[in-house]
Amino acid sequence: MPLSFITTAERVCAMDAISKITGRPPVTTSRSASESVSDLSGEKKYALGRELGRGGMGIVYQVYDRDIRRQVAMKILPADADEEKRVRFVEEAQVTGQLEHPNIIPIYDLGIDESGRLFFTMKFLHGKTLGEIFDRIRLDPACESKYPLPALIHALVHACDAVSFAHERGVVHRDLKPGNLMIGDYGEVYVMDWGLAKVHAARSGHSPSPPPPPPPLPAAEPAAAEMVESYRHDSSLYISVDGMVVGTPAYMSPEQARGDIHCIDERTDIYGLGAILYEILTLLPPVEGKDDNAYIRNAMAGRIIPPAERVPHRNIPPALARIAMKALAYDPKQRYQSARELKADLTAFLYDYHNRQAGGIFRLCRTRAGRALFVLVAVAGYLFALLLLASMRNW
Repeated sequence: MPLSFITTAERVCAMDAISKITGRPPVTTSRSASESVSDLSGEKKYALGRELGRGGMGIVYQVYDRDIRRQVAMKILPADADEEKRVRFVEEAQVTGQLEHPNIIPIYDLGIDESGRLFFTMKFLHGKTLGEIFDRIRLDPACESKYPLPALIHALVHACDAVSFAHERGVVHRDLKPGNLMIGDYGEVYVMDWGLAKVHAARSGHSPSPPPPPPPLPAAEPAAAEMVESYRHDSSLYISVDGMVVGTPAYMSPEQARGDIHCIDERTDIYGLGAILYEILTLLPPVEGKDDNAYIRNAMAGRIIPPAERVPHRNIPPALARIAMKALAYDPKQRYQSARELKADLTAFLYDYHNRQAGGIFRLCRTRAGRALFVLVAVAGYLFALLLLASMRNW
């Protein structure tokens, strides 16, 4: 049965019902000339396509936006969802929509369909999650050559940018993992799924140390008006309390595993970023476990084996292993105190890595074989240029 979505006239009637959980005043005005162009032709705005995935907070479809004439992704909450899920669903759209950053997926629309189901639309992404990439490599190790280590670290640097942006606006993701990091077909990087985000989270209060050269431009503290807002937070509805375990067990920080909600701050996300780095290095999550309860117990105890010991057959750069273990420290005070600090060390590694690669070429040129190869390439290039010039003259 095809799914259709409400026209503007139907939306005006429906918005009174949704206003309570969005925090928006009830709609009292009639249709205006500026409303959706698809309604003028009697068409529904969205045409349903294939299912992309589903989870505890809804089903994601590929849909066609008839107005803009583009494919978008639509997340729909089941009609039988309780009031708490409805409020949290709306908060996910509000939080993600306000985090306007190149590495955070943009939100386009929030509404309710003619069956009374909440939905929001977002950019349709072409690519794979880091979790899917890891699955492919585990099945076929030869695939790893398609995803070289520097490229994955570069993607993680972009994730640090997105997370830092959110932290400066009072938002902690709380569910950072490879499955929530999307890498597009053209190199785009997006931090996904902000449904478990904590709004107006406490700041760690630590002043980050200056990064190594080349230093990034200092970011100004955002004004109060730039802090992210949501109806759930403003209304103090369904607020998480101590004892609630929130997140994905294999990637939870110790404070999350213990249910210490009051201890969760930006350093909790540092742990999540460290968990992603650990899996980049080892192809395994940082804690071991046969089931969710075992993962949670090991996370609570901080049982993490250093990467080189966990997978001794893999060539793991010691610098990256140190960065991962610092981000995964049991005590939040021993972790990086901001995503900017973590990014600085990752950037320094990439800087050194590329310098070593370039230095290898110069070292080769200093050897007898290297000099011979250099002369051979130069002569071949010269002869090719002569042939090309001769052919151009004849033409």
